[in-house]
Amino acid sequence: MDFNVSVNAVLPFLTLLQGFLFGILFILRGRREERYSDFWLALLMFLLSVSVIPFMLGWLGVGILWEKFTFLPWDGFGWAAVPTTFLFLKSLTNDAWRFNWRRDGWHFLPYFFVFFYHLIIGGYGLFDRNFVLNWWHHSEVNLYIDKFLTVASYLQAIFYFYLSWKLYQEYRKWTETQFSDTEKVSYKWFRDFLIFNIIVTLAGILNQIYLSFVSFGYDRMWLSYTADAFLVYYVSIAGYAQARVRSVQFEGKKSLFEGQNQDFNSNLLENAVYTEGVSLDKNVQNELSTDELKPKSLTLSSEELANWKERILALMHKDKLYLQPDLTLSDLAATLKTNTSVLSLAINAGFEKNFNDFINEYRVEDFKAKMASKEFQHLTLLAVAFESGFNSKTTFNRAFKKFTNQNPSDFQK
Repeated sequence: MDFNVSVNAVLPFLTLLQGFLFGILFILRGRREERYSDFWLALLMFLLSVSVIPFMLGWLGVGILWEKFTFLPWDGFGWAAVPTTFLFLKSLTNDAWRFNWRRDGWHFLPYFFVFFYHLIIGGYGLFDRNFVLNWWHHSEVNLYIDKFLTVASYLQAIFYFYLSWKLYQEYRKWTETQFSDTEKVSYKWFRDFLIFNIIVTLAGILNQIYLSFVSFGYDRMWLSYTADAFLVYYVSIAGYAQARVRSVQFEGKKSLFEGQNQDFNSNLLENAVYTEGVSLDKNVQNELSTDELKPKSLTLSSEELANWKERILALMHKDKLYLQPDLTLSDLAATLKTNTSVLSLAINAGFEKNFNDFINEYRVEDFKAKMASKEFQHLTLLAVAFESGFNSKTTFNRAFKKFTNQNPSDFQK
């Protein structure tokens, strides 16, 4: 074994260092702040960074993995990293979600297949190295399996990109019905990560085509590892910079692949139909079966809708709850002693707006009224916006433009 200092090994080493460092930081923060999503992000960091070890060692002249532990499962962690990205998104958008092997374990079946395939062949090679070398380099069976796994790995990446993107889009629409300020819970950094991830996947496909049909060489895999490095650095820094947000519990639409075994949780109660003014005792809730608490179609009569509109408007004008920067649909529902399903329907049908637009329109009108008052003329536009219930410049600018068709600076003129 000849140890050589290689420039090619620098980038994989930095990727490994970054991934392991931030993986540890995510675990520590997850335990300290009870962020379950941080544990999934830590796992993702480890899987992405450990994948570079074999080639980093190879460029350094350390061939122990190829020579002594030939064909053993020291590679292929991307098979686990891809579904981990999707599961991290589920944990990020739903604080109540917890991984269940019976329900969610299927996501890791491709990785376990690759793992045990290499474990069986590589393990046999510890006793008969000639066999495993022949299998690896000359067996037509392994040749076909490798080609199949290469294509399947990219199909897996594209498939999980689709699942993640679909879940993210559904989540973004849902936040507008639940939060008056979606800036902190929009997770735009994760959206950018998904886009960058699919670009990295496409770069890997192009690199694989080049290696297969033009010129093969480990030094020509530099493009893939450069993309991986940027991916690890981006998701680690952006993920660690994400602010702690209030409880978010988005379930999304059930995938055909997720089965019917859903863990019982309080969200089912929110979707159940209640008679106005009637609440269920906890003992009664515990006696009800999951089937009895499944979501049902919810409608309001014209009389009920008029009553809800009157109550909501009275609350807005009297208590001015829109001035609370972190107001959510759940907060308003608790004040009105109802559940979020009824309240959301009342706002959508009664005012033809989602919750986010309903509250932010009140804030915009409050801002305009304050700007016309001498009491607030000494304040900046953003300061007045914060006094009106906004808590981010981006949300304020977007809402003001939407409801007035002009920018706040133009309004001041």
